[in-house]
Amino acid sequence: MKKRIAAYAALCILFLLFSSCRRSHKIEYIEDPSWSKVQVKATLVIGVSDFVPILSFRNEKNEIVGYDVDILTELCRRIGIHPVFYPIDWTQKEMLLNRGTIDCIASGFSLTEERKQHYRMCTPYLQNTKIVVALARKDYQTLAQLRDRRIAVEAGTGGDEALLNTEVLKDHVIIQTYNSIGSLYTALNNGVCDAIVLDLIYSCNTLDRNPQYSIINEAIATEYYTFAFRKTDGSLVAKIESVLAEMESDGTIPAFSRKWFGSNLSILNIRL
Repeated sequence: MKKRIAAYAALCILFLLFSSCRRSHKIEYIEDPSWSKVQVKATLVIGVSDFVPILSFRNEKNEIVGYDVDILTELCRRIGIHPVFYPIDWTQKEMLLNRGTIDCIASGFSLTEERKQHYRMCTPYLQNTKIVVALARKDYQTLAQLRDRRIAVEAGTGGDEALLNTEVLKDHVIIQTYNSIGSLYTALNNGVCDAIVLDLIYSCNTLDRNPQYSIINEAIATEYYTFAFRKTDGSLVAKIESVLAEMESDGTIPAFSRKWFGSNLSILNIRL
């Protein structure tokens, strides 16, 4: 299964490569005091959710670990400052950032046009996709084979919207809604539904360990994760971006990706 996860991730990256240009590593430095302030206090306070699978979560020692944590810990080491991972109420993230309680937001922060009005964001570092998963023994290969079938989604995740925006399914799908990912798997295993919608990033470890599940190789939605800062933090973001580019080119971020995902899912070298 791990090979299939890697192959599917590679398809997503390949799509980006064909539809995008290589990004330039030339960094435009913007004169403002945001980077100087971080240098003076020698600390970067990073607002995180501490229960996001793979990206930022608590291990058995109650330490916050994950892909985002590894990236930002190494980044801070390179620029000579101390990272502080500060668990936040996700609904309060913008207020905490603008108040100065935290300096940036991590934990799978999605880049959207609306958020561009409120935050200054780094180049996206990771792509997530909504995928459709079925039981392997059913041998579904395409979304078209799921027309008029029962597909379950987790409430509040946008899975229903993604299905209705998928041309081949939008008028030919029976959507069931559940309150948790665990409930989705239970419904699928018990034959209550024919397929479920999951986020690839958060589900790849579970799918790796359970070969009874099969991924339909057609994503129904894509989102991009970034690190977010205050709108006025131009010089700080420029500094962060320069180090991220360095970490990508020397293989550090790809190595972190292989550690957590089993494949290089970094998109820092792709301009969206």
